[in-house]
Amino acid sequence: MYLPRPQTKAAQFEDQIEDSIKSERLNRLFDRHDAMAFGLVARYEDTILQVLVEEHFIESGKLSGRSPENKLVHFLGSSELVGKTVPVRILKAAPAVLRGELVQ
Repeated sequence: MYLPRPQTKAAQFEDQIEDSIKSERLNRLFDRHDAMAFGLVARYEDTILQVLVEEHFIESGKLSGRSPENKLVHFLGSSELVGKTVPVRILKAAPAVLRGELVQ
């Protein structure tokens, strides 16, 4: 959403769009983006990805790592897996992170 900056020509234009219209347009854009992003990652659900484990979260017991496609993946596992590549079945896909389970 564009906000006029002082000392710019655009800030001096008389026909400014109302904030409510700017907000509604931005929300439509976000909705469209989300729909497209979920559609792109949905294909990963119920597949197995090789994940390089990068981090272990002690509080939750979750591991975090990246697939060769550079997708962030979270799943349960032990800290001994950090630095190793392991197979993970993707259970739930979202644009920012894939959630899965370690394949034994």
